[in-house]
Amino acid sequence: MASAGEDRGRADHTEGPTRVTFSSFISANKIPCLLFGLRIFAVLNGVLFFLPLFSTPVSSYKRTIVSYAAVSAFRLSERLAGQPISRAWFSLATSEDSGHYLFFCLVFFFQPPIGVVLMPLVLFSVLHAVMFSKKIFQNTHIQPSPIMQKLISLVDTRQREILQTVGNVEVILMPLTIALVFMGGAKLFLPFVYYRFVTMRYKSQRNPYCRLAFMNFRLLGEHLARHPSCPGFASNAIYRIIGFVSRLQPA
Repeated sequence: MASAGEDRGRADHTEGPTRVTFSSFISANKIPCLLFGLRIFAVLNGVLFFLPLFSTPVSSYKRTIVSYAAVSAFRLSERLAGQPISRAWFSLATSEDSGHYLFFCLVFFFQPPIGVVLMPLVLFSVLHAVMFSKKIFQNTHIQPSPIMQKLISLVDTRQREILQTVGNVEVILMPLTIALVFMGGAKLFLPFVYYRFVTMRYKSQRNPYCRLAFMNFRLLGEHLARHPSCPGFASNAIYRIIGFVSRLQPA
């Protein structure tokens, strides 16, 4: 027969992680907490870009990009820790999602503000910040407020939709950059550089949502082109665009 002490030991073992003070949690997770702060900063400045209450939109735009670039740089250094700087290092860097978004931030930092550019940065920041908040509540004595509990639950259940929205924006930005060049709202090289980013995202091993976005847009285009009310010239134009984009598809 198991003793009472053994029963208590088994019960204690199933209670979950030992909770610590918030300061102890920070001490044990310095870099993740720093990234958490940078993501919160990115979200706040992303909101302030659209609601310029305390600073100019340009300042908020730059701060959002810089803070997310710092997050990407830290994550990339963690992923490639111990790797010497070489051609192989750069090849690995371009295969990492954090490397993709470090490149993204560098590209758009030197462009005039484009509001849509901030959407992936803010959405990724919200997603990861909320997930880290959940970890904080699970491992410390801090209790989440009802609003925070609802936010965590919402992000948990909508994570796929958030990632797919990011993938859609990554694709939409390609024709948008071309249009902005013709309207004088972006520098001439932007579409060519952004195409490089899109190819990296398309080939991402960890995030398939850019590929899914291309597939969904293609299916939507084919559906519109086949619709009986679609004029012949419009249908032909849609198929030509689909063919052109398919030829640019990375191997």
